[in-house]
Amino acid sequence: MTSSYALNVPYMTNRELVGLAKNRFTDHDTQKAIAKSGYRLAVDYLSTNPNISDECVDLLWERRGYILKCNLIASGRKVVAISEWSRLYKTHFKRRMARPPWSMSKTFLNCEANVPIEVLRDIKEDLLHHSDGNNPRRYNIQYSFRSLAGCKNTDLALLTELNNYRLKSKWSSYLNSSFDRIYYEKLLKLSSNT
Repeated sequence: MTSSYALNVPYMTNRELVGLAKNRFTDHDTQKAIAKSGYRLAVDYLSTNPNISDECVDLLWERRGYILKCNLIASGRKVVAISEWSRLYKTHFKRRMARPPWSMSKTFLNCEANVPIEVLRDIKEDLLHHSDGNNPRRYNIQYSFRSLAGCKNTDLALLTELNNYRLKSKWSSYLNSSFDRIYYEKLLKLSSNT
């Protein structure tokens, strides 16, 4: 039996749709109706809902674009295969640093994400490629390097490259000290694993 909320999704206001999409107690049928609706903000909120059903996750994953995919991965609702990480980065972010940085950061530079080292190296190369001159996203590059250093799969070679770049660049004392903290923690973790 379909819930009355699910039946009335087409007649709801945007505010009501967003409220239901955010609500973690929203039933499966209503979530599915919201996922099929055309209201983008409600669908975005649904993708970050911690109790979203598996069927809705699959529906949202199949939709066009990268924001929903990033939300599903970052919230832990979608587990991505190793080959999928590379495809997702190359399709949506490679050489496209003009896109909003928070989507890439929360998805690929999340310290708990299982991003393959090859993708982390691609991210570093792209960040270096876009760091020339008076780039307005320079702070984002410095923040991203700190996040790269803390990633779960960062190896010693990548960590050393990040540190060498940081030493050549003129970072503020705050950014230097925060990078140092992450760098030495990661260095200790890597040395204890060998």
